[in-house]
Amino acid sequence: MSLSFRQPFVVIRAVLLAPLANLLSTLNAHGAVFIAGLAALLVFAGPLSGVAEGSEPGLQVMDGKIYLPIPGSQITAGYGTLKNSSAQAVEVKFEKVEKFRAVELHQTREENGVARMQKIPSIAIAPQSEAVLRPGGAHLMLFTPEKGLKAGDLARVHATVNGKSIILEFKLITRD
Repeated sequence: MSLSFRQPFVVIRAVLLAPLANLLSTLNAHGAVFIAGLAALLVFAGPLSGVAEGSEPGLQVMDGKIYLPIPGSQITAGYGTLKNSSAQAVEVKFEKVEKFRAVELHQTREENGVARMQKIPSIAIAPQSEAVLRPGGAHLMLFTPEKGLKAGDLARVHATVNGKSIILEFKLITRD
């Protein structure tokens, strides 16, 4: 049994394009190919958003920034808001930041009237909530920057969310 040119479109229409069946039946073969390809792209590509590649659905970084190190310093900090718009809690661990040799997640706490930073393994974010990385709270500490960093560069932040690898982008900025 041989297949005609139109038979594969019957399968696509039945499986993927049921809501567009009427539209497909009125189009010529080239139009059907275009619509089928577009629908397949939307079905298989997943939702499009401002979230970085490989990101966990529902997790976004907003206003992610890393300060350029002070001249002569090998340490700087990163801040931003991690927004979990999913229906489940997430645990975020930071693994590495391109353009820096090492990254750690720190929490500032007060001890006997003195602010101290403590390394923490991860940050938990409840469903439909945010975690703010900020001075005086949880934040990224970055060590040993590459030479030649400049304001406006993007640093790819490698992390895991519930064990799944993701990449978020933070913008390098100057201290004002």
